[in-house]
Amino acid sequence: ADRDEYLKWWMEKATPEVAAMMTAAMGQQLGAEKTASQSFWGGFRSELQKEGFFPSHQDRVAARQAVLDRYSSFYNDFDGAHGPGHRDDVARAARALAEKHAPDKVELAEAAAVLHDIGLAVDRDSHEQHAAEILKNDPDFKRGWGFLERRALLHAIRNHRNSTGRPRTL
Repeated sequence: ADRDEYLKWWMEKATPEVAAMMTAAMGQQLGAEKTASQSFWGGFRSELQKEGFFPSHQDRVAARQAVLDRYSSFYNDFDGAHGPGHRDDVARAARALAEKHAPDKVELAEAAAVLHDIGLAVDRDSHEQHAAEILKNDPDFKRGWGFLERRALLHAIRNHRNSTGRPRTL
């Protein structure tokens, strides 16, 4: 599933440079008669790693921590209802729910909880959309989480608002 999602994304969003890298990687793989899907994707991934895509586990962990540290401090400047206590309460609740219902997503749920209100730094009325935009433009966010993880985080953040009594998703 990840491979299909990446391919779809690359085809829709690829810059000419990335498209050229894909073509070169494919040509190298096919030229060496390595036609198996695994070989192609391994070669493609290696080429992209050389260009700064697919950071190492250590770089990914450091980038995640940088994002969480950077935006966690935003809550110090928000109103009392959205201060550090709110951030921590939501993170604890997200962790507890994920531990029970999605044990492989605990870290992701906790990150979404910590980041969900950072858009209040821009505007209250559309803070969930602003939070998503802030993160989409953060290079550490892009390095810290994979494509599908970023999609899930942004979805959770954009759709978390419950003041209407009808959140769009849970």
